[in-house]
Amino acid sequence: AYYKALDVYQLKDTRVIALGFTAREGELAARAANRLVELYEEWLRQRGVTETSDANAWLVPEIEKRTRELSAAEGAVERFRATANLFRGGGNQPAGLAEQQLTELASELTKVRGQLSEAEARAQAARELMGRGVPDAIPDVQKSPVIQALIAQRVRVEREQAEASSQLLPAHPRMKQLAANVADLRRQIQRESSAIVSGLEREVKALALREELQKRSLEDAKAGLGNKAADRVRLAQLEDDVKAKRRELEDLRQRYEAG
Repeated sequence: AYYKALDVYQLKDTRVIALGFTAREGELAARAANRLVELYEEWLRQRGVTETSDANAWLVPEIEKRTRELSAAEGAVERFRATANLFRGGGNQPAGLAEQQLTELASELTKVRGQLSEAEARAQAARELMGRGVPDAIPDVQKSPVIQALIAQRVRVEREQAEASSQLLPAHPRMKQLAANVADLRRQIQRESSAIVSGLEREVKALALREELQKRSLEDAKAGLGNKAADRVRLAQLEDDVKAKRRELEDLRQRYEAG
């Protein structure tokens, strides 16, 4: 009798479900029909929750799997970075150790070249002043405490010589002694000045050799940097794999949270 009173059908060309119930009393018919609709709606809600729970249950192990894969991919990047001697610099841009060494070597070469240029200028000026017989004018000579003391002695003896010349003839033993003392002091100053100029020449040679070594080191570093092209390509591939796995994991987490 119940099923005979119940009429459930789908409206043609629609997704609408029609439900009717026949009873002697209109109130009973309405209560039966409404109750069936309520039960059906409740069943749909429970089914949706169940389906969502099933989906979430499937996502959990998948998220765990993708998390492990991402961790492994990130580890592979760091291991390859260390093996290939490639490290990350500022601004999250990859900067290899060879690049850092290249920058440092180029800076050091510039510094050495500046020092060499300065030393060559000092040595050239010293040679010219020595050639003109005025070693006292050489800046590096003037800085020497030994030469300063010799110059002070020479000035004192020359003053004594000038004072004595007003009373004594050049052939006088005193005048000869003073002249000999002045000449001896001049020779000492000349020897000390020559030693300083030789030191400047040695400094120039040492800096020139250092410049050559820096140039070789810089060329070696450039060659090493060029050889890392294949490593950089491989590193880029590994990093792209990490990015792809991270996006997949984030999508799964968003789906899980939305459920």
